[in-house]
Parts: sequence; structure tokens; C-alpha cells
Amino acid sequence: MATTSNMVTIKAALAYAHDELHNKRALSEADFDEKGLSTQAHEQWVAYVEELREVVCEYNKVAQSKDGTDKAIQTALGKVWSAWRAVLKEGTEGDFNANFFVRKADATMIANFAGLKAMDTARGKQFTNYGKADFRRNIETVIGIRMAGNAVLSDDDRDLIEAYEGAVKTIKRTTDALEGTTDKKGNPIPGLKTLETIAENNIKKEEGFCDKYKVSKEEREDRLASLKKKLKDAQDAVKEAEKSKKAAEKTKEEKEEAYNAVIALLQSVGDFK
Repeated sequence: MATTSNMVTIKAALAYAHDELHNKRALSEADFDEKGLSTQAHEQWVAYVEELREVVCEYNKVAQSKDGTDKAIQTALGKVWSAWRAVLKEGTEGDFNANFFVRKADATMIANFAGLKAMDTARGKQFTNYGKADFRRNIETVIGIRMAGNAVLSDDDRDLIEAYEGAVKTIKRTTDALEGTTDKKGNPIPGLKTLETIAENNIKKEEGFCDKYKVSKEEREDRLASLKKKLKDAQDAVKEAEKSKKAAEKTKEEKEEAYNAVIALLQSVGDFK
């Protein structure tokens, strides 16, 4: 085991991971650099957390085995506890963050939440351990949540937040789909309403052509068939998107007051700076 880490020195990066990245990925060297932290600090952090992952993997191997004895499990769990305390640098949690404290069940929580995942295979779901980056993301997630100091959400609050924030995302997604947006390079992506208008105009152009050259009814129908199919598809897509948006707007309106009340009670790490 290497020397213990000092999370106090990388507090800004861990706060950034929680408040701004929402722990969607592990902190990178670039993230550390942005927060004025050295490449060495990042390399050390990666190394400390990887040492924790290694003992977590060993614990999960023993704990998930039918041959795992109580003594073997407790020995492996003790190593997880020691490695977790090394990551935190024993005795400095109060200096690191006023809300941060170690729980008695941390070792099993770390092993299960941060270490163990159900992986899909051709033979169905199987337990495995998270890889290095994902495990580090999970550890940074735990630390960020602990830094914020919020209690575990109730079932009702969880469902409320999921419903409201899901509705907000649906409104954004369907609005972009209907009205159009841009790609990462700024190039326009036409919306469903634009595609519907284009389909209508293409039909009008084709009808004008048929009228001008007195195309037979049979040929006219044949020439317009695919264009009408595109218009119908575009119209259906617009209706479906508008239906989803309307339902999401209703959900947002109905739950907004309760959602705001719950969110107002939740702290971000930055609230304590």
C-alpha cells in the first residue's frame, strides 16, 4: 500500500466533479489542470484509488464465492477498509470537508456500489468488477455526495425528481426535434416541422409538373406515392413529438412546486465554499 492520499489538496477537483460534471465520468488530467492541480496530483490520485479497487476486486471474489468463509470475507473486507481510509487520509476528513465523515458500513458500500456491476452477456447478466476509470468515477461520486452532506432521498422525493427532471429533458429534446438544432460544429439540423414543410413543397412541385405536362392519372399517382409517404411519415413524427412535449409540459407544471421545495433542501458542494 502506498502512502495515504491527501484529498484536501484536490478538493476543488472533487467539488467540480460533483457540482458541474455530475460525476458522469472520472476526473481527467485536464480537469486537474483546469483547477490548478498538477499532473502528478492526478497520477497519485489515480494510483491511490486503483489500490482501493484491487482490494475491492479481491473482496468481491471472496464474498461472491460459495466457498468464501467468514474469516476470509472479514479479512478481505478489512483490507478494503484500510485502503478506503488510505484514500481519505485517516484523521483529516474534518479538515477536508465539514460534512464528511466515515460510516461503519463504508467498506461493504464501497465494495458493492463502487466495485460491483452486473454486466450483460450472451448468457445473461453476470457480476463483474468495474474497470479503473469507472471505479474511480464511482469513488469520486461517493466523495462528492458525502461532501454535499445531503441525507438519502426518500422514495417519494426520488420519484418526484426523476419525473420532473425527466419531463424537462423531454421538453428540450422534443423542442429541438420539432424546431431544429445544430450539431457540435454549429451546422444546422433541420427540425421535424421543416421536414414536413419540405415534404409538402415537394408534393406541390411534383403536382405542378404533372399538371404542366398533363401526366396521366396512373403515372401521376405513381410519381406522388413516395412523396406522400414521406409527408405522412413527417406528419406522424411531428404529432408524436408534440404529444410527448405536451405530456411533459403537463408533468412539469403539476410537479414544479413540489420539486422546487425538495431541491431547495439539497446542497451542492459549492454551497460550503
